[in-house]
Amino acid sequence: MPGIKSEMFHHAADLSEISGGISISYLQIGSVKSGDALQILHESQHKNADTGMIKLSHEDEDGVVILSGKIRVTVGAAKKILSVGDAYYFNSRELHRFKNVGSKISTVVCAFRPPIF
Repeated sequence: MPGIKSEMFHHAADLSEISGGISISYLQIGSVKSGDALQILHESQHKNADTGMIKLSHEDEDGVVILSGKIRVTVGAAKKILSVGDAYYFNSRELHRFKNVGSKISTVVCAFRPPIF
């Protein structure tokens, strides 16, 4: 099809694991190149997986949609448990943390601007 680049579409088998971790998997959608403004990940968290006691902070913005499970999101002093279909979007310069509080693996699709991994 004219005007469609092959790197626009990504089959599940083509996603690259970039976490190297055991309890949280980050599958990279496409490849992030220098100068890209956005990074998208398909993330899976095992039961009780946690980003850690030290809250995260990085430039710009995060947005996530919960596909399965329950995730407790902490941004600054605010805490909220989100489940299937829920989403969040915030200034990622604020200290934040995530934990799977469900009984099964949780999956989300994340978008970061600018790319952080």
